[in-house]
Amino acid sequence: MPAPAFMRAVDIKNGAGPSSALFINDQTPVPQPSKTQALVKIKAFGINRMDLAQREGNYPAPPQAPKTLGVEFSGTIVGFGSKDHGSDFVEGDEVFGLAYGGAYAEYIATSITMLIKKPKELSWVEAAGIPETWITATQALYKVGGFDEEGKEAAHNKSVLWHAGASSVSIAGIQLSVADGAKAVYVTASSQEKIDFCKSLGATAGFSYKTDIPWDKQLLEYTNGAGADLIIDFVGGSYFSQNLEAAARDGRIVNLALLGGATVPAGTDISRFLRKRLRYEGSSLRSRDENYQGELRDRLVKHALPNFITGKFKVIVEKVFRMEEIKDAHDLMATNTIKGKLIFVAANSCSSSSLMDHSRDPCPWVAISDFGGAFCMGAIGGSIWHGIKGFRNSPHGERRLGMITAIKARAPVTGGNFGIWGGMFSTYDCAVKGIRKKEDPYNSIIAGFLTGGSLAIRGGWKAARNGAIMCGIFLAVIEGVGIGIQRAFAENTRLDLPPPNSIPPDADRVAA
Repeated sequence: MPAPAFMRAVDIKNGAGPSSALFINDQTPVPQPSKTQALVKIKAFGINRMDLAQREGNYPAPPQAPKTLGVEFSGTIVGFGSKDHGSDFVEGDEVFGLAYGGAYAEYIATSITMLIKKPKELSWVEAAGIPETWITATQALYKVGGFDEEGKEAAHNKSVLWHAGASSVSIAGIQLSVADGAKAVYVTASSQEKIDFCKSLGATAGFSYKTDIPWDKQLLEYTNGAGADLIIDFVGGSYFSQNLEAAARDGRIVNLALLGGATVPAGTDISRFLRKRLRYEGSSLRSRDENYQGELRDRLVKHALPNFITGKFKVIVEKVFRMEEIKDAHDLMATNTIKGKLIFVAANSCSSSSLMDHSRDPCPWVAISDFGGAFCMGAIGGSIWHGIKGFRNSPHGERRLGMITAIKARAPVTGGNFGIWGGMFSTYDCAVKGIRKKEDPYNSIIAGFLTGGSLAIRGGWKAARNGAIMCGIFLAVIEGVGIGIQRAFAENTRLDLPPPNSIPPDADRVAA
């Protein structure tokens, strides 16, 4: 099926401005791929911090980038610029990839070099969250940082420090460092909760910059003065001196962004460059040519993709949006309260839930599975409850027998009741999702309402009404508590930014 002449894409009023200037332009021409490009129908695309800077007119996009924002996406190939494109890709291939721009749209023309075939184990949403973050981390750790340039054995004797430990790039970097056998993986963070989160990904230790002891002093004390062999920095000026202090002899410092300002504090002692034989190097990704990016793409395919397939590497997605919610997503990212990726579902795609839940079984199997899970939960809980009651209500000397008898008689009944509720709820939930074509808390509330009414229907319409209302309220409370917990955790996972001395408004604040 040929691509249409026009598509929906995110545009910016007057070319630049605040988030309120973003709008959906349904008269955007579908791009025409060149001889080395493929045309991809986008399923999902990711948002990155540089998108906010570019929207405001503070980011110098490369000359080959279209005006449409966005550099990472997942989707299906629908055409090529030339039949002789020289790759093993074909129309219909499911792919994800990195582009110079243009991903905030229904279609994108992008270099075949930067496409990766999407394995079935990854959802569209997960795949869209990989390219920019994981390729940036790969670039910093290997290409610039030289983590394994002296061989695997040498790499196993190196320690790595990732600043902003709860940021998306560092989340990827921690996992890459651990998988390749780093001697130790350190992070900086603003709270113990974030440090614990990083440790759950494999980090060895973390150091808070909000304590009375500076983070570099904490790291040196932890390492008995050795420091870190490789430091990946997004902060810049305000961390410059501390990075020199925390680096090990013959260490490297890779700078990817200037979140803490572009000016080095006055009086900084640079003699540590000589005494420690340090190497400090800045880098970017988006401005690189296709050959450079292609090398990183190949490394990602070879070393990281197998770990995504097995589930060893995780793509942490904070929230999924529809394209029409682009302003809300930009505003959310600007608050620095997120952890993980923000992903959009393109307008031509199905519901976000189906894009995210790539392994979800057909609804009949889901209902059967949920019935079994609820039955087991009810049977186990019923065994405990009725076992205790049987034990307490039996005469001395027969309490053990009374407990066993009570469990045999009542636990299966309790399990059956739970199973019926769970299976019916799951059936209604699947049906509601299919009808509404969206994933949100209202699905559970509606399914709870219908389940409560159905189970009480034998008592008459009043009983059914009351049962439906009670179950609906119960599910609404559960969903409300869940949302409250998510917001509480979001507040505890603010992006790790140090208190900068000054942050110039035109500073390059993104790793790209």
